[in-house]
This record gives sequence, structure tokens and C-alpha cells, in this order.
Amino acid sequence: MNFFHDLSPLSTDKGILLRRLLLDHGQSVNVTPRRRLLRAGFSWLLLAILALSGPGQARANPLDGYAVHLRDPDPETGIRSTPANNTWPARTAAVVRAINWLHTQQQPDGSFGVRTADAVFLIARAGEDPDGPAWRPASFSALDALRSQIPAYLTDAGRTAKFLRAVAAAGRDVHHFAGIDLAAHLSSYYQPATGLYHPGHLYYHTLAVQGLRLASQPLPAPAVTAIIAQQHATGGWEWRIGGPLDEVDTTGLILETLPLAAVPVSSTTVISAVSFLASTQHPDGGWSLGAAGTTNSNSTALALAGLLAVEHHPLAAPFVHGSNTPLSALLALQAADGGFNFMATAAGERLMATLDALDALLRPYPGDVLPPPRLFLPFVARPPI
Repeated sequence: MNFFHDLSPLSTDKGILLRRLLLDHGQSVNVTPRRRLLRAGFSWLLLAILALSGPGQARANPLDGYAVHLRDPDPETGIRSTPANNTWPARTAAVVRAINWLHTQQQPDGSFGVRTADAVFLIARAGEDPDGPAWRPASFSALDALRSQIPAYLTDAGRTAKFLRAVAAAGRDVHHFAGIDLAAHLSSYYQPATGLYHPGHLYYHTLAVQGLRLASQPLPAPAVTAIIAQQHATGGWEWRIGGPLDEVDTTGLILETLPLAAVPVSSTTVISAVSFLASTQHPDGGWSLGAAGTTNSNSTALALAGLLAVEHHPLAAPFVHGSNTPLSALLALQAADGGFNFMATAAGERLMATLDALDALLRPYPGDVLPPPRLFLPFVARPPI
């Protein structure tokens, strides 16, 4: 089973018809700044049209699956999908701007520095080919760059997991990539005596569990039990095995991962973690690493993604404070150039902030009524007709 469809509305099974009709034509054209500018302008035009569109009736044509429509009320919140609570246009606009900014961060060798695996993962999640011409600034693509970084990545369970999920998201064979069985390599870190893939790093262990499931690989049950056993009475987790701190980032990542490992979203573990996030949220709608601190994009994105993964509406009570929501807090940290800042008062590591934000923005949200961004992002990073 492929879990990428569950993670994002931008899965590769969507948007294929329009892409073939409008874009491909079997061409492979180098991306120039002028072409990218034209595509960005066309994307904004499409987004403006979509933002002004109201809900309509499904049409009897081959694109019925993408028709705009009203859905039944959410069974938990009673909220009906309408233009008023549909955040799809705003999220899509933010994704388009972030993807354009991401192009400016790619190095001539195709890499994104130490964030190459994360970048390839999100590029593929956004429906783009990290090995395609749009992501090949010179002789090497983003996927080529990732391949060249094998010695740096395959050093522990966490880094290997990031490498594995990037390769899986890109649609490559995780058992035969550059002559390496990535799934077997990650599995080799597992310690049956403890159920852990990393002896001291719960965050890395969780990445290993997530990576294996996203690559549709089997998972030993004790690996999941080990995560649950580390939960604190508050409902939160810390990145260290046995660490006493309650922190948002690891809690968000674990919530993203537990459903992939067949932990019910109605379980006490999940409900307690959701309550922890509610108790640590700031009045502006965002999160910091702990309950005290200033909202930052990484913690906010991880919490937001975790809530979405366990089917808790992040744009409804108890996560709405006046007009402030987790989504509005995250979008407020996007700069004019499309990249995300770490905090409103500190740019921080913008590449990591932008990649974390993309992970949260690319997921399906309650209230979505428009076609997924997959239909329109190719205009940003693919040759125009």
C-alpha cells in the first residue's frame, strides 16, 4: 500500500490528465528565468480565478473527479465545506510561492546542502519530478544530488529514513537505488531487545518508523510500542529517549507517524497528544518548541501536520483563538519572496522552515472543495505550451 496518497492531495494519481493535455507533449525544455516568471504569472492567474469561484455542480465529463462541490458537514465539527472555510486557494498560493523560492535555493550541483533529502521528499510530494528538467539547474538534478550524498546520509537511522522516504516519494525502487537496498539498510538499525532504531534519539526512531511505512515496508510491532511507551503524562514526547521535556516538534512528528503504523486515531495515546498540543498553543494560533516561547514555523508546521494526520480539525475548536488559527500563524511567517522565516523576528534557517511549512500545506484539510494544487503547480516548474 502506498501511503503518499494519504499524506497529500498532490499524489501522483491526480492531475495526470490535465498535465498531459496542457503541458507534456513529450518535450524536455530547459527552465529559464523568463519561462519560470511566465509560469508563475499564469499560476497566479489560475489561483485568482479559483479563489473567486464558488461551489458548483459536478459536470458529466472526464474531469468530474476534480469538480468543485459542497461536501456533507464534518461529522465531528458539523462544519460544511463552503468558500468561507475552504483554505485551499490560500494554501495553494503559498505552496506556489514556496516552490518558486525553493528553486532559488538549489545549488548548481542540484543539491540543497544538508537538506537535500527533505527537499527531494517535498518536491515529489508537490507532484514534481526531482529528476526532471525543472530541478536540473545544470548537469545534475535534485535526485542526482541526493544519490551523490549517500555516504553522508546512510550513517544512522534518522538520516537513512529521510533518504528512504525521499527515494520512495520520487517513485524509485527503495530496494535498488544506486546499488543499495535502502529498506534493508534502515532495518539493520533495529534492535529487537529495545524495539528501537536509534538507541538515544526518539525523533530519529520515529523517522525510521515513518520512512519504512511510507515506503510500504513491514514494521515490527515493538517499534511502535516503544514510541507509545515514551509518552509523558502530559501527552507530549521529547526528542531524547527517556527525556523529561515536553516538546511540540517531536509530538507533532509522532502524530504524523502513528496512523501509518496502524495506531487508531481514537486511541488514548493520540487523544492525549492532541490535548497536549491544545494546551501548548499560543494565542496567535502557532506553537514554539515548548509551551513558553515565540511562535516559529517549524513547530507550528509539525503540530499542524500532526493534527491533520490524526484527523483532528486544526481550524476548529480548540485550536481557533479569535481569528487566529494554526494555518494563519504559519502563513504569517511566509516572507515576500515565498520562503518561510523561522520566526517573525528572526529569519533563522529558512530552507528548513520552508520545507517544514510545505509538508503541512500539502496535506488535505477539512473543508477542501477545489481540485488539488497538483493540477496547477506544473505551470510553475514545467515548460509552458
